[in-house]
Amino acid sequence: MKQQSMRYRELSKQTVEKVKGVGADTTFKAVNTVVTQFVDLLLSKLAGGQEVSIPLLGKLKVVDTASRKRFNINTGEHFISPSNKRIKFYPSKRVAAKMVKGANSEQNS
Repeated sequence: MKQQSMRYRELSKQTVEKVKGVGADTTFKAVNTVVTQFVDLLLSKLAGGQEVSIPLLGKLKVVDTASRKRFNINTGEHFISPSNKRIKFYPSKRVAAKMVKGANSEQNS
C-alpha cells in the first residue's frame, strides 16, 4: 500500500506537538520560521557546491551528470540532453536500516 507524502503544514504541526511533548513551549509560526531558515541554509550550501550532512538522516551532495543521448517517444526526435548538476541523497545507516526493516514488514503482511 502506497503512503501519501507528508505535507509541509502537517510536518510543522507534528513538530510542534513533539516539541510541546518534551515540555518546551513553541508555536506553529515559530516552527515554520525555523524550518524555512533551515531549508534556506541547505539550499545556499548546495548552491555553493557544498555537501550537506543532516544528522541522523543522511547527506545531500551536488553531483554532475554527463550529457547523453535521449529519445522523445512522442515526436521520435533524438537529442542530446546537456550536462547538469543534480542533488543526490545518501541515507544514513540508521535510515537505510529502517527502510529495509519497513520493506520487509510490508512484504510479510
